[in-house]
Amino acid sequence: MGGFERREAVCFLIAHRAHADLFFQDKPLTGQHLSITPTLREEAYPEKYKSELLSWEANKNADVLNVETIRFFFKLYQGPGEDPEVSPALYPSHAGLAPAHIQVCGLDPVRDEGLLYERLLREAGTPTRLDVYPGVPHSFQVAAPQIALASKLLNDTFDGFRWLLAGDK
Repeated sequence: MGGFERREAVCFLIAHRAHADLFFQDKPLTGQHLSITPTLREEAYPEKYKSELLSWEANKNADVLNVETIRFFFKLYQGPGEDPEVSPALYPSHAGLAPAHIQVCGLDPVRDEGLLYERLLREAGTPTRLDVYPGVPHSFQVAAPQIALASKLLNDTFDGFRWLLAGDK
């Protein structure tokens, strides 16, 4: 994965590992910020969710980041898709995790993974905040920083961090 996505994959690991680690019991994580990030590898889509995970095909030729490029990055990453540390939506439980601010792009091949992950966290009792940016591809804010949605994403990011740090969920 590219540097940005790889850092976010590490954030998933930290959130899940910190929840299980006794070291963090006295000082739990305040939150997790997941901006436009994959949560499942294509080959690991659980059968029960495949009918919801349509953006991979619908947005396979998306601008900025298409499916072919994502596959290339995943190959570099070298982790098995069935491993929850690669596909965090596959963790057996999301209960007790730090609150999550999740940002999803409407024309992103990984859009539906982000939406599913937010739902799995919420259903497990993890407080979530979801921001969706319709009509734009993955990392649009880098490719087109002058458009209004890029400013919105930046403002939502700051608001999301304030929400995560407020601790009143």
